[in-house]
Amino acid sequence: MVHDAGIDDVTFICATTMRNEAWILPRFLACAALWADSVVLVDDGSTVVTLKFKRKLTVGGYALVWAAHAGTDRQVIRQPIRTAKTVRMTALPSAVAKVVLASPSFPESRDLSGKLGHTTRVVRAASTDQAFAQIGTANSNVRVVVVDIDTYGIALVRDLHKVFPNVRVVAISRHPTLLAHAVKYGAVGVPGPVPPAQLAALIKRLSHS
Repeated sequence: MVHDAGIDDVTFICATTMRNEAWILPRFLACAALWADSVVLVDDGSTVVTLKFKRKLTVGGYALVWAAHAGTDRQVIRQPIRTAKTVRMTALPSAVAKVVLASPSFPESRDLSGKLGHTTRVVRAASTDQAFAQIGTANSNVRVVVVDIDTYGIALVRDLHKVFPNVRVVAISRHPTLLAHAVKYGAVGVPGPVPPAQLAALIKRLSHS
C-alpha cells in the first residue's frame, strides 16, 4: 500500500507487450508519460513492416530517424542504412539448391533429399527465426520454403514473401481458409497431409521454374 506521505519516493514503471501495434505506439507513450517514470516495451513477435518512401532512393548512404514525443519529452534514434543496386542472382546448374522445411510434421529431411536428388539439400527450420536465417545466409541458394501454416501461421508466409520475393513458398494446411490466405501472399497452397513423393515432385517443379 502506498501512503501519501511517501508518494514522492515511489517510482512508477509501466511495462507492457506489443505486437504489430506501431500505429498506436506514439499515443500510448504520450499517455504513459503522464504518470509513469519509466516505460518498458517488450516486442512480442511483430511482423515485418514495409516502409514507404516519398521518392525512389539512389545508391548510397542514408539515415533513418525515429522520433517519439511524449509531452515535452522527445527521443530521437538515428539508424544508418546503405542502399545497393539490385542484382538478380542466378545459380549455376551444378550448384546445390536448398529447400527449407518449416514444420515438425513433414517427412524426414533424409527421405525427402533422396527423392530430390544429389543437387538439392533439405534442411529443417525449428522456428520462424531459423527459417529466415537459413534463407538469409550468404550463398544459401534457397529455392523453396515449405511451411506448415497450421503450426507457424500465415504471418510467416506473408513475411517470407515480403523479404524474399524470389523464393518460392509452399504452404501446407488442413484448413482451406488458411490455404486461401496463403495463396494471396504468393504461396502455393497444398492440402495436408502431403505424401513425400508428391511434395518432392512439387519442389522439383518450383525450384526449376
